[in-house]
Amino acid sequence: MQEYVRLKRDETIPLDSMIFTIEQLPENTFAMITTDSIVLHDSIGIAGPKIPIAPGQFTVEYEVEFKQKEASNKVALFEVTTQSGEEVLSRYVYMYNQENSGKQIITLNFTTTRSYNDLETKIYPEKGVTVIVTNIRLIEK
Repeated sequence: MQEYVRLKRDETIPLDSMIFTIEQLPENTFAMITTDSIVLHDSIGIAGPKIPIAPGQFTVEYEVEFKQKEASNKVALFEVTTQSGEEVLSRYVYMYNQENSGKQIITLNFTTTRSYNDLETKIYPEKGVTVIVTNIRLIEK
């Protein structure tokens, strides 16, 4: 009898599979999605890419860098959701201070008890903040 072992997921989410959370950019803002990076500014968020996922324990890692014009502590909201954002599996509000400036790895852990067809990762920067995303990974524990 042959035995099959299910491999755990450890995959990079293609940055160019993400989409903006608004249809038209407001004046005096910018945002860009390429294969190498995502640049978000002034409350322009991203979401995507609707990944199927089985029950298990997972981590999403975001490699990011923040740039601020104003001295606000709240910089960005990170979420992992399903069902078009109706079910939030993990949420993290990134708070800025001098010790955590520069490039950062933001980690969101979550557990699923059933399968989903639409896992999404989301990033929402605060007004006056630029977020540069260079990698997003989905890791099964």
